Amino acid sequence: MFSWLKCLSRRLNVNVLAYDYTGYGESDGIPTEEHCYADIEAAFDHLLTFRGLQTEQIILYGRSVGSGPATYLAAKCAQNNEQLGGLILECPFKSVLRVVADIGFTCIGDKFPNIDRIPFVRCPTMIIHGTEDSTIPIEHGAGLYAAIHEDYKAEPFWAMGMGHNDMDYNFDPLIESLLRFLDEYMVEFLGKEHKKKRKSDKGTTSSSSKLSSTTPLHARARSFYT
Repeated sequence: MFSWLKCLSRRLNVNVLAYDYTGYGESDGIPTEEHCYADIEAAFDHLLTFRGLQTEQIILYGRSVGSGPATYLAAKCAQNNEQLGGLILECPFKSVLRVVADIGFTCIGDKFPNIDRIPFVRCPTMIIHGTEDSTIPIEHGAGLYAAIHEDYKAEPFWAMGMGHNDMDYNFDPLIESLLRFLDEYMVEFLGKEHKKKRKSDKGTTSSSSKLSSTTPLHARARSFYT
């Protein structure tokens, strides 16, 4: 995982914050859904409070189980009118129980109901999924993509012939797709949001923004991996 994070940081020219969920890796405690939500909120708060980033500089990146906390936080930010830079989900699931049997609705006791939350996300959202994924079939990624609000859909990346754990992160087409997400979807979206803000400020120009509209976004974004 470290080698991929290093590759991602270098090739996309972004900073990456990674962490272990409670009960996994170097983190102690008991792994639960609630602890996963608390973990991502703590990491998010660290970027805002101690690193001094704006929410729009942060891209949430959730892989597999990580798609649950990432989608949860993205939907929560939208509810709180906090503008994120973007959301990227790799090999995500609709929900945990739907991986076993998709009966078309969220059952009591289901966990990480991404399919119920992703329609409320209000930032550019990209789906990455291997076409030969036997752990979480691509139908999950396709279903989530279909549920994204039309205004925030970014072009998905369907990794032909790849499964769940054999994604080539140095694969040029994938890197190019991620760069396009950073430079096209996010620049266009954040540009529109800044215009809305200026209008709401009655034509006054805010001096609080740390982002320059002329700088390629991949050179100034902060990528947050969960």
